[in-house]
Amino acid sequence: MLSLSTEDVQEHWNQVSPELGGLFSSIERTEDWALDNHPDIAERLQRFGLKLSDPVSAARLADADKNELLFFLVYITSSKAFRVVQWLDEQHAGLGSRLLGLLLQQDANGMFANVLDPMLAGTLIQRLRVVQNTPFFQRLLSPSLLESLTEAINGYQDEQDNQHD
Repeated sequence: MLSLSTEDVQEHWNQVSPELGGLFSSIERTEDWALDNHPDIAERLQRFGLKLSDPVSAARLADADKNELLFFLVYITSSKAFRVVQWLDEQHAGLGSRLLGLLLQQDANGMFANVLDPMLAGTLIQRLRVVQNTPFFQRLLSPSLLESLTEAINGYQDEQDNQHD
């Protein structure tokens, strides 16, 4: 069962690696936009985690509107967003990585193919960039997705660099 309480998520990452738990704590001190520490939202997030244990609910998540899924992953803290992705990978045959890949998929013009808000997608990529530069990146995501995520991150960075030139 997936618990998304702040304490359980912190405990999970500290068990995976104390350094990773510390990294998420540091990142989250700067995430003043995250909403999951508000009591009402935290309670709803807990219920959401419990519902994901049901395979039917996980399948519904796969079919959910990608813009709403992106919004959800951006406006919760990094540790919880990565925990959802990791748990879906473990419990539902790589579903978390597949969903993340869909959210960040780019078309031939470098535009996000499945989401409407490039700013939210960019925020998610920035989070991935922070973790990518650590030894934990390969432990968080499925190996099949690492290469495509690395390409998406690099493509986004190249696009940002070109805009500033």
